[in-house]
Amino acid sequence: MKKAKAIVCVAVALGTFFGGLLAATAAQPAPAGEAACYFVGRGYINPNDGTSITYSYFSIISGIPGPLFSGPPSEGTAFFTGRSDVLESTILPTNGDVGIILFAPSTFSVYFNPMPTGNWSNPDTFSSGILIGRYQIAAQEFVQLPTFTRAVGTLTLTFSRKFSFNGNTYDLRKLLPVYTFDDTISNTPNAVTGISGFPIGIPYGGDCLAVASTPVPW
Repeated sequence: MKKAKAIVCVAVALGTFFGGLLAATAAQPAPAGEAACYFVGRGYINPNDGTSITYSYFSIISGIPGPLFSGPPSEGTAFFTGRSDVLESTILPTNGDVGIILFAPSTFSVYFNPMPTGNWSNPDTFSSGILIGRYQIAAQEFVQLPTFTRAVGTLTLTFSRKFSFNGNTYDLRKLLPVYTFDDTISNTPNAVTGISGFPIGIPYGGDCLAVASTPVPW
């Protein structure tokens, strides 16, 4: 009996040990230069003053095993969402059939919502969870082509909070300290319905590349 109990204890200890190793392995950040996340979002524009807001949900985050949804993947089931502050932009003169839009530096916040409620018509549903990260976005340039717009920008983490997901603890300071996003944005007029204060809606999707794979110093 004692031998049997000893074997069980060893098995439990080994299971705990290897389980910890697996969790640690799963939480490793993407190496610099590799894809670190994928997302789906929408931008909303006020044509009167040129301001806009964006919000999105993450479909994949490197280091966090999926699925990242509570049900069939959609904005309404996404555990991880993001929302920008109000963005200010300046439109430059067109260059042939290419339009250029400059955006001032801004911030972008990431949330974990254990009970997702994302709804495109209500931006607050994308910031109703637990704030787990806030990023500073450097000034950026959007390049507008006849059929789509491409946007690239770099985000640097300025705040993070540890969170638990599927039994493991994560921290964006370790997973996504600095990343560069690459958006593909629709130019189709009235592709999606606008919201109050921002009557023009624009859908987009994109990915992000890890710039740094070590925590940013604070």
